[in-house]
Amino acid sequence: MLDHQLAAPIRDDLIKISPDLGRRFDAANGDAPASLTFAQLFAQASPSVELLRVVKDFSKLAVANKGRKALAQAVDALAYA
Repeated sequence: MLDHQLAAPIRDDLIKISPDLGRRFDAANGDAPASLTFAQLFAQASPSVELLRVVKDFSKLAVANKGRKALAQAVDALAYA
């Protein structure tokens, strides 16, 4: 599940949880492709602080969303990666 989450485009998962997070991602993404994955973001030498904040907020919402337990567990693991 973690490998799948790392390979997933960030924006696709954000808008499933919160359209506002999708808008924040778009605003902070700059020159990065819209298909930016979690793995690509975490592999960057100097990732965007705002993108990292969006991912952090996403993880908090996913963990709080009990109906999506598998996603919450994967995102929780990402938060500690």
